[in-house]
Amino acid sequence: MRFNEKEICTRSDFATQMQRENHSLVKEALKELQNGKSLEELSSKYGFDRALKAQELQKQSTPTRQQVLMRHQRRTREVNAEFGKELWQAGMAVHQHSVEDFKHVLITALDLVKASECVSASAALTQAFPDSDGKAKSIGNSRHHRRITEALISTEIMEHPALATFVSRSMREYRRCTRVKCFRDALGFVLEGVRIHNRIATLEASNARKDKTITELEARISILEAQIGAPRMTDTVDDVEPYTIKARVLALRDLGYKPQQIATTLKVEYERVKSIIRRGKQN
Repeated sequence: MRFNEKEICTRSDFATQMQRENHSLVKEALKELQNGKSLEELSSKYGFDRALKAQELQKQSTPTRQQVLMRHQRRTREVNAEFGKELWQAGMAVHQHSVEDFKHVLITALDLVKASECVSASAALTQAFPDSDGKAKSIGNSRHHRRITEALISTEIMEHPALATFVSRSMREYRRCTRVKCFRDALGFVLEGVRIHNRIATLEASNARKDKTITELEARISILEAQIGAPRMTDTVDDVEPYTIKARVLALRDLGYKPQQIATTLKVEYERVKSIIRRGKQN
């Protein structure tokens, strides 16, 4: 059977593509093998030949520091899980912490912060489980990051009034608490973040009040300066020079007074106040 040049090129390109795909799958299998997957798991996913090839490549390559640490962590988790099963079979109480347990501690801590800022993570844990010191200590040392993260980003926690300022100001910073070592550290991070952002909000509100007070004082000064600059001052508005009335009307307008309020305050006709404000805008 003869093949023309076009068919030969097509077959060659197909073979090259298949080799690339096979090489890519072997690399993926090798990566998973280095992360602790077993040969049986790889065989079912990539095929026996590719899994065997990945195993041969692993023997030829030197593991990196990250791969060594990941293997150690995997073995530690497996040993701890087996140890927990043996304790349970022996009749010993093994603390199992659910997402609801983590939520309970967080809500207790945030309620305490709302009442008083001087709250530590240890105090919040003790308050959450007052009748079980072992439970409080165990959940504080928990490293079940998936459940901790699920509790931290739950609706009940994110919408808590004590956490509103922290979350609205820095959601990215809040999510950093999901990457800490244990739940006690995450709880401390949340409490400290709430305290810091509440203080920032208080300072900003105080500065805003000061700025408003300064604006009001400046407006009052301008009114006094206009009154002092008048040729003569009497108790009735009718005896005051017209330009003094204008200055006082415009100053009160700058303070946020409505035309009717200005007319009542200065005892001036409402239409006259509106006329002064209109001419002030035109000028």
